[in-house]
Amino acid sequence: MRFGHLVGYGAKYYSYLMSRAVASWIWQEYFQDDPFNSTNGQRYRHEVLAHGGGIPAKELVSQFLGKNITPDTLTQALITDLDNNQQKLDRYLKK
Repeated sequence: MRFGHLVGYGAKYYSYLMSRAVASWIWQEYFQDDPFNSTNGQRYRHEVLAHGGGIPAKELVSQFLGKNITPDTLTQALITDLDNNQQKLDRYLKK
């Protein structure tokens, strides 16, 4: 039996979680209350997307959010995202 399909799986999974945490954090801070806020959208475009790969991602996100990226802040972003989704589900199921 071979387990070649598992090689690299862990790195991909944790990379996904990091990306999910950053995306959730940005959403919560800038777009959750007003998803179509053009001011925040333009700011995101100019401060994050415009740099492409020219600036390390951690530095870009940290500057954009105005906070250090740490395991605790990323974990909190995921927890808040889960809590928000649970609240939406609870409201939906009560209907």
